[in-house]
Amino acid sequence: MFGGDFEFTGYAWQGLYLRTGLGGVGLPAGDAANTLVAGMGGNVGVGYEFWLNASAAASVGITYDLRYVAGAPELVPEPLRHTGMVGMRFSFY
Repeated sequence: MFGGDFEFTGYAWQGLYLRTGLGGVGLPAGDAANTLVAGMGGNVGVGYEFWLNASAAASVGITYDLRYVAGAPELVPEPLRHTGMVGMRFSFY
């Protein structure tokens, strides 16, 4: 499994941010031939970032991720995949 997103973060007020991203993913299809299927999609999230010191920050946020996974119906019975996430991120500026 592999993937990546290009993300954009916009700050609404002090440390409150809105984040969105677009990207792709490669997933195992689950068949005996170990076929990979490709997916495209993006995410949207909201969170709060606070400074730990002069050059490091931490943020907590929630993100919703939605992907469309292409492939034959026997390999990909459910083409839309969505995930909700709660996480913490460390950033160094």
